[in-house]
Amino acid sequence: MRLLLLALLLVGCPVDAPGDDDDASGDDDDTPSDPIWDGFLAERDDHLRALSVPILDCVGQEDTNHPAFHGCIDWHSAVHGTWSLLAISRLTGDPSFAEAADDVLEPQAVADELAVMQATGPFPSELPYGYAWFLALARERERAGSDDLVPHAAAAVASLRDYVDDVPEVTFAQNVHDDDYQNLSWALLNLWIQAGWDEDDEQSDWIEGMVRERILPLADQCQLSAAVDNVYDFFPPCLHQARLLVEVLPPDEAADWLVANLPDPWDLSPLTDAPSPHIAGLNFSRTWGLHALWESTGDAELRDLYIAHVDAMMSRPELWAEDYFSYSHWVAQFGVYGLALSDGVVP
Repeated sequence: MRLLLLALLLVGCPVDAPGDDDDASGDDDDTPSDPIWDGFLAERDDHLRALSVPILDCVGQEDTNHPAFHGCIDWHSAVHGTWSLLAISRLTGDPSFAEAADDVLEPQAVADELAVMQATGPFPSELPYGYAWFLALARERERAGSDDLVPHAAAAVASLRDYVDDVPEVTFAQNVHDDDYQNLSWALLNLWIQAGWDEDDEQSDWIEGMVRERILPLADQCQLSAAVDNVYDFFPPCLHQARLLVEVLPPDEAADWLVANLPDPWDLSPLTDAPSPHIAGLNFSRTWGLHALWESTGDAELRDLYIAHVDAMMSRPELWAEDYFSYSHWVAQFGVYGLALSDGVVP
């Protein structure tokens, strides 16, 4: 079945996956009903509200001395915690979550964050991971009607581009396939999305060229089948790389790569054990790549893997709602990101 779907992609026949457009529920008259997907969407609101509980708790903490992003143990977790509240508000239609984000993004605190970024330059510990998340936050803030983070986003883009350009050739592949903070696929993906948001054709061309010339040749070093055994930290590097490729490359090039690299079938069951705190987020972060691959192929097996990974985590609240230092200051945000993809809007 998967090979047939990919063959259709290669010859230019459209393959629809719910979530491709604004009507992710399948209610459009031209979209066939998908009871499994519709059932998942019916549960999404409850999932988001459950995940919001530890997020609301952590963003208001005083864990660091950063002007705005001082909760959630560290700057980057406070950033993606604030992003999560805005995304939950958009997805549920509940303004109370956006109001909680407004409390974090108080005007003076936002101004002070920019002053710190301009005075000290990029925070070395937040490159590339934290700054990539900041771009997602700035976009979500603009969707909510405020441009107060636009100057910060411009600074983050410049810092991320410099960072990518400065990665030594000897460690470039290692960083592309990193399974935590140094992952370049995550950084490039957010730069790509930001370039489209800003209508920055130069940046889009730069990223597409880098993906084609420097990332694609590395794909053989990180086969998707390796995701089954790559259980070392909070990012699945091969899935992140796959998501970057299918998001950035033109559809025909992405389809060529998928034909050669997508396992069929793919035994990627959700993890049932989290031997370390960072691995607790891996089921959620796997969903990001699984959803992108499903959208690219229309393959229901990938949809089912995406849903299974979400369901597995929602049944384990001890891995995202408890133990502030290990789990609850960050894992729920990864879940919100995975759920946000189901709306058909790239975060």
